[in-house]
Amino acid sequence: MRYIRLPRTDLKSSVICLGSMVSDERSPLMVCFDEFVERGGNCFDTANMYGRWLPEGTNVNEQVFGRWLARKGPAFRDSIILCTKGGHPPLGHMDQHRLSKQDIASDLEESLRALQVETVDLYWLHRDDPSMPVSEILTYLNEFAAQGKIRFFGVSNWRASRIREADAYAREHGIQGFVANQPMWSYALINQSAIDEHTMVAMDEDAFLFHSKTGLSVLPYSSNAKGYFQKQILGETMRKDYATWYDRPENRARLDILVEVAAERECSVTQVSLAYMLAQPFPTIPIVGFSGSHQLLESMAAVDISFDLATMNRLRVDPHALF
Repeated sequence: MRYIRLPRTDLKSSVICLGSMVSDERSPLMVCFDEFVERGGNCFDTANMYGRWLPEGTNVNEQVFGRWLARKGPAFRDSIILCTKGGHPPLGHMDQHRLSKQDIASDLEESLRALQVETVDLYWLHRDDPSMPVSEILTYLNEFAAQGKIRFFGVSNWRASRIREADAYAREHGIQGFVANQPMWSYALINQSAIDEHTMVAMDEDAFLFHSKTGLSVLPYSSNAKGYFQKQILGETMRKDYATWYDRPENRARLDILVEVAAERECSVTQVSLAYMLAQPFPTIPIVGFSGSHQLLESMAAVDISFDLATMNRLRVDPHALF
C-alpha cells in the first residue's frame, strides 16, 4: 500500500479509501473491512444517511461500523482515518437543505454515538446550501473542531466556486478551512444533465483547475463509475439510471483505450482506471465500493500501477483534455 499526507492536515492516508456501506453484520462483506486493513488500508468513509432508506430508517451503516470498530479496540481506532458525513437532506425531499448549525450538531452527535468514538478525523458536509454564507458554516465547524468532536472537515457535492469562496474566507480570517473535496468522479465522463438528483456534483473543469492550483485533496466517490467499464466488457446490463449517466460515445472510446492499456500491463480495466485516478496532479484518494473480496482486492492492486506521460495522454483520449 502507498500512503499520502492530506495537505493542511496531519492525516497520512492510504491512497485507497474504503466506502464502508455495509448495513448488516451478518453480511459476508464484513470480512472486507479486515482484508482492507490487512493489506494496509487505513481510510474508511461512511455517512449519517447511509441506511436511512431501509425500513428502520436510521444511520444503520454507522452503527454497524461502530460496533466493528469497538471490537477492534482503542489502539486500532487511533491507527485509522475515520470519515463520515452529515447535513444530507431528508430522503424524498432533496430541496430541503439541512446545513444549519443545529442540523449538523444533531447529525454529528448521532454519528459519534453510533460510531462509538469521541472524534471524527474528517467530517464531510454531505450537500451544500448555496444560500447559506460560507462564513456561518466555517464558524460552527471550527467550534466543533475546538470542542474536539472533529479534527478536520471537507465538503461533498459542492461547486468549486463555493469551495473557493470558503478557502478565501478561511485564509482571510485565520481559521481552519476545508481540507478536502468529495465529488463524483471516475475515469468515465459523466452526463451531469442525466442525473435526476441535482444536488450531486461531479468533477468539472473549474474544480479540476482549482485543485491543481491549490493542491487540495480529492476523495472521489463512484470512482469506478458504478462498474460501467467492467459491465461493458462482460455484456452485463447496467441499472437504467446509471446507464444514462455513463453510456456515451466518449466513454466507449475510453473503454477501448482501457482495454489496450490493461492488456499491455496484464491487469484489469478496473485497475487501469483507478491507477489513472491516482496519477492526478493533486492528492486523489478514490473511495472504492465492493460487492465482495475479489472486487476489493482488485481495486487495491491498482496502487502498484504507474503511468508515464505518454500513457496518461493516451488515456485522456483528447490530448487537450484536463481529465
